[in-house]
Amino acid sequence: MPVKECACPRAYPRSRPRSAMPTHTESAVPYVLGRTPMKRFACGDVVPGCDATFVCDTEDDILVQVAQHAAAVHGMSEVPDTVVAQVRERIYAVA
Repeated sequence: MPVKECACPRAYPRSRPRSAMPTHTESAVPYVLGRTPMKRFACGDVVPGCDATFVCDTEDDILVQVAQHAAAVHGMSEVPDTVVAQVRERIYAVA
């Protein structure tokens, strides 16, 4: 299954002044061309056998996409807090 790109607008403009860059404690992923790192989540990390992958600007955007996916594909009308916690633990930044 292809990676689903988030349709949300970018949180920051493509180029920002150096003073707007986060410190090393704010992000372990280096900035590329002035962009903030994207977030990535693979559903198969929580639901074995599912090959859906989500890439968005923020963790919250990923959670929205995952909730829609969980309802459409996995039949979950509500995502339990335990599953949300598992998803949050497996979201990581990509450059």
